[in-house]
Amino acid sequence: MNPNVTALSFILKVAFLAAIASGAFPARQIASAQDPPIVFHALLDKFDHVSGTAGTAGASPLPSSLVIAPGRYAFAGNTYNAREQGLYRFCHPHKENQQRIVYDARNGNVEAFVSALAWTATHGNSDDGKSKEALTRKATTTKLFITCGTISAWAVDILSRNNVRARFVLTLTLDPWNSYDNGHSMIEVYREDLKKWVLYDVDENAYFAHENVPLSLVEMIERSASGDYDIKPLAADTMLDVSNFKDSTGYEWAFIGEFTRTKDGIRRWYKRALQVPVLDNCFYLRSPNDADRARIAHYGGANYSCLTKSEFLKRFY
Repeated sequence: MNPNVTALSFILKVAFLAAIASGAFPARQIASAQDPPIVFHALLDKFDHVSGTAGTAGASPLPSSLVIAPGRYAFAGNTYNAREQGLYRFCHPHKENQQRIVYDARNGNVEAFVSALAWTATHGNSDDGKSKEALTRKATTTKLFITCGTISAWAVDILSRNNVRARFVLTLTLDPWNSYDNGHSMIEVYREDLKKWVLYDVDENAYFAHENVPLSLVEMIERSASGDYDIKPLAADTMLDVSNFKDSTGYEWAFIGEFTRTKDGIRRWYKRALQVPVLDNCFYLRSPNDADRARIAHYGGANYSCLTKSEFLKRFY
């Protein structure tokens, strides 16, 4: 290759980039005129590109609802095959973003449904005050920024509306309490294929297993202290809103949040947070004593009832 041609090519590239940086050529106008649509499919920790075909003959218009059936859908002049269950993101740069959960009600992949819900949200609090309906509307076009209680309650609502058995669960710590980190909210979903309830942490993008068998809330509580469990990925989206995760005082929670979400930090945090299971205002203690019983009951006011483990299992499992 002619070294003079190579040098000239390099100089022209540098000059072109410098012109864009100086504003001589508007980068957005150059790019947006020919930007093609991009579609992705997300399932657990995988994020794959979906190829489209030109034209929309035989394709259905993309429904406005968040949860849609498998099918062939039209977007930005192309047709996309969205037959695999999970989350789909339809992106047309500078024009629109659409997000949908594909779920087959007749042959439902419940884990794909739960994974899709985890992909929609990042831990933060900007959207915590919104109603479930408002969260659903927002999720059709953008990310949600919500805390564990909000996403868990919203996920149970969405799953239940689609005839998936799901329930809100809470865990509390017996360690010293503080003002912000005394427990955790998650969901349990009944897996017909496994004939059991399975615990999903849609806030932290995780579920839990031992010897590749997914764990229920009670099974995870029994293993959280020893660490004898595996953390399985439920989603691989951005886990923390570091730009606007502030409380009413203006305090920024990103530093603490990032530390918790490291590989070792999350296990330490689960060990703290997952000590006492609470389901439908009932709880049990692994090592019952009057002080802890009174402490947990006080947390829930007059509504909380303390059961033995066998009573808890009989009522909920």
